Amino acid sequence: MKDNNQLDFFEEDKPLPEEDTDTKICYICKELQPLEDFPWDDAQKKWRRKECKECNYKLTRERYHLRKQYPPPEDPNYKCPICSVGYTDSIGKKTVWHLDHCHDTKKFRAYICATCNIGLGFFKDKRTLLNEAIKFLNKHKENL
Repeated sequence: MKDNNQLDFFEEDKPLPEEDTDTKICYICKELQPLEDFPWDDAQKKWRRKECKECNYKLTRERYHLRKQYPPPEDPNYKCPICSVGYTDSIGKKTVWHLDHCHDTKKFRAYICATCNIGLGFFKDKRTLLNEAIKFLNKHKENL
């Protein structure tokens, strides 16, 4: 029996532009650009950022100005407005505060914990997706 490579079944498929190892599409400006226009995202140089250098610079500058306008909370009693974690979590790890803002209006909303910020980001700040997630959890909740 001939040992076939699984990829042989897909020979007819043409790679998408973002699959080209020399180029990448910026998730902000949506332009196909040379790979070297995307900064490294880690010290080991395994991953590149999803935004190009120019968009990354704009984001960094925007975040800098927002942080100057809205400094991080210094109140030791401050809690994440979503999950209520304080300056330290349940195992004593210091909470990382993220400046949350509306991606459409760029308006500051609040400082939230890193976990909640990532969660909102995965749901793309869309209420419809969050509502569907709630329906899913309610449908599949365990009977206690």
